[in-house]
Amino acid sequence: MINKKFSFLLLFLTLTFALIKTAYCVDDEQTWNLMDLDDQVASALGVSTFIGGLIIAAVLLLMVLLPLGYLYSGTNKNPTYPCVISGFVVLTICTALTWIPWWLLVLTSVTVGLLFAGSIRNMISGKGGE
Repeated sequence: MINKKFSFLLLFLTLTFALIKTAYCVDDEQTWNLMDLDDQVASALGVSTFIGGLIIAAVLLLMVLLPLGYLYSGTNKNPTYPCVISGFVVLTICTALTWIPWWLLVLTSVTVGLLFAGSIRNMISGKGGE
């Protein structure tokens, strides 16, 4: 069961992204243009396009990773691998939509690879997964 204070946070993030998408994603011709969402969010907030893309990516990551983490919190299972895989899927989608640059995905991949290198080495050598 999800804690009540976290369910309000999840509801807030969902509504925030839905309102951002509704307010800034429609062009003058009333067509959806997701490719320019980072430009429109950045101009609305008065920041650079890079920061606008990071804000959108952070909101999407929180919308995916928070429920996944809380889904696994009531069990004895480790949520690390599903969270990492889901995070990479979201970052790949954000990169494909050009909201974040490609080198940010590469940098994240190298960092996560270095973090998990020891546990993968131990699993391959037979010393266990930890």
